[in-house]
Amino acid sequence: MIINRERNNNFTNGVKDLLHWLEKNLDIENYKTQGYEIIFNLTGGFKSLQGYLNTIGMFYADRLVYIFEAGGELIEIPKLPIEINPQIFKENATEFALMSVDYPCEAINIPKIMLEEYEKNTFLLSEWGILAWNKVKKQILAEKLLAFPKLHFEDSFKKDFQNATPQQQIDLQETLAKVSAILLQNIDGVSQMKQQGGLQYDNFTGKNSIFGHFRLNQGSRVSCLAKNNELYLRHFGQHDYVNDNP
Repeated sequence: MIINRERNNNFTNGVKDLLHWLEKNLDIENYKTQGYEIIFNLTGGFKSLQGYLNTIGMFYADRLVYIFEAGGELIEIPKLPIEINPQIFKENATEFALMSVDYPCEAINIPKIMLEEYEKNTFLLSEWGILAWNKVKKQILAEKLLAFPKLHFEDSFKKDFQNATPQQQIDLQETLAKVSAILLQNIDGVSQMKQQGGLQYDNFTGKNSIFGHFRLNQGSRVSCLAKNNELYLRHFGQHDYVNDNP
């Protein structure tokens, strides 16, 4: 059997895009709190995709159903009792976070099934790596600050992290992974951050002009001091809080 490598890569990237979409748009806990039941209907579609959707549904869905073509009968596919051991993810959390934003890592201690080779001796997350990381990352990212390369945490920043909500901590660390990746990939990472529409890096004006800031989301900011292509993070929180306490 001849496999078209380009077509196979496109298919794999499509599955990854689907996983990112599910993570962004399918707030399972919120839906369950509101009394919704999540059902994956595997009827129709490409046969090559059904195997992936079956496995993905084991993690995201309450029920998996399928309508057999001949009889039109609704068949329920039993769910396997899958549980992810978070230990390997906790031990390699920084690498998982960086690979989740497409920064290749050596990933020496991570099982190969979770990895996709990028270049010799460096890897990105495979479809299964993305799926597994998405299921455990919220718990891990809300536990403690990860030691991202090129980033240093002032005591004031650590205090802000401790006082933040779990969701704020998660959003922060996902953004820090992107920032760390930019600094690692560029000689002048700060200039690249200024060109990133999502981060919108800029310097304060007036007496605080030596300090910079970048955006987490519409209302939250991080203040920092840039030095030798590294950032010393000082505060994070709402726009006004960071502006008043750079």
